[in-house]
Amino acid sequence: MTPKELAAQQVEQVARALRQRIRGGGRTLREVEEPLAMGKDYLRQLLSGNVDLKLKHLLGVLAMLDEGPTEFFAGVFGVPAGLLQPEPLHPLFRESMSLAQRSVLPNLIRSLREKGVLSEAE
Repeated sequence: MTPKELAAQQVEQVARALRQRIRGGGRTLREVEEPLAMGKDYLRQLLSGNVDLKLKHLLGVLAMLDEGPTEFFAGVFGVPAGLLQPEPLHPLFRESMSLAQRSVLPNLIRSLREKGVLSEAE
């Protein structure tokens, strides 16, 4: 398998897992799209592979689901939970988010603080 084929397979695996997380959380695609300022059916296009799934899309959806990227990728690729280390939210991530996505940030920060990933000072 070429690196390009492997990457395509892994992106499909991530999209499938993200779709399962959304459905498992009892949300519709539209309920996730609206707060992230995504157009109607945009998330469906991302998850079906018709539009490239970008990291900013993935992180925004994970924030809506109150799931951290570390835990998500560990689950997708089978990393044992005991090997995970908490990761603080990188400041550059905050700066690169659109205004619509910033409305999700307070909930993400609260969740990260509750999990002990961020301190009150961060």
